[in-house]
Amino acid sequence: KVWLEIVWGFYKESESSDKLVRVIHQVPIMMGRGNGKTTLISAVALVGLLIDGEYGADVQILATTRPQAELAFSASKAMLNKAGSLLNKLTLNKQLKRTKQGLMFEPTNSLMSVKTSKYETLDGTNAHYNVFDEVHAYKTDFIKVVNDGSTRKRSNWISWYVTTNGRTRDAVFDRYYKTWADVLSGKIDDDSIFPFLYEIEI
Repeated sequence: KVWLEIVWGFYKESESSDKLVRVIHQVPIMMGRGNGKTTLISAVALVGLLIDGEYGADVQILATTRPQAELAFSASKAMLNKAGSLLNKLTLNKQLKRTKQGLMFEPTNSLMSVKTSKYETLDGTNAHYNVFDEVHAYKTDFIKVVNDGSTRKRSNWISWYVTTNGRTRDAVFDRYYKTWADVLSGKIDDDSIFPFLYEIEI
């Protein structure tokens, strides 16, 4: 609950318009295995699709491989089947639809889809809402490609990084982890990044 209150609870006036824009644009969450990471990703992505207030939102679940990204996407689709739920009612009313591209929310013309680390699929993206799964497994920094596209086109863009610590060292994850840890320690002053790093102190 605290993640949601902090991330969606703070907005500021835009320097270029009267529009309110979010303060926090990047939310790293590092947790241990078996703590519901896939369910969290699927729920967070659905929030971006349905209630984040962006018309034409492009919501992306990203991972190094399609099967990995599909895990969370499949969990999102499964939530639509629970009888009596709001998601199920939206589906029955044909406001929330399964398409070849992903999940489409008709009232705001917003789409949730799956992407991988292949650069040809990421070039030119301008997603409003990015959810990166298992960052520790990334061999190339396609995070920067995605975030650069979002920054140029979307004033209220947001990227979530939901990951375990993994075992690969001195690679993409460790570079981002250092930045996140420096934000928490105060070495880096950046209110747009709010990390939640859960680990055992040694």
